[in-house]
Amino acid sequence: MICVAIITAIKEGSKEAIAEIKLKNASIVDPKKKLSFEDDMALKFISAAASGAIFVINYFLKFSMRFFSNKECHETLTKMNVSVALKLTLARFINSSILLVLVNRDVKNWYTGGNLVY
Repeated sequence: MICVAIITAIKEGSKEAIAEIKLKNASIVDPKKKLSFEDDMALKFISAAASGAIFVINYFLKFSMRFFSNKECHETLTKMNVSVALKLTLARFINSSILLVLVNRDVKNWYTGGNLVY
């Protein structure tokens, strides 16, 4: 839930910057002409911020899942490690893939600057 809020906040906060970059470059007639260095870096920073937030949350998931699995009182260390692995697999899959697709629902914009694939 926290990850959804963070990624949505980054996405909503960056909409104005992305719109400004697109408006500034809308007058470019030549499709081979590239974005300026500053605009390209701004779009890459927006994408990196979302990726960085997911990385940090996935990192802290390791500790929280281990904490919760320890509280389950498993019979063996192997069962506890299997429990941690299953929880981490599911949580990281949701954070790293499902969440990004839900936040970026508009498939047409996936390949534009600052969005999902960029």
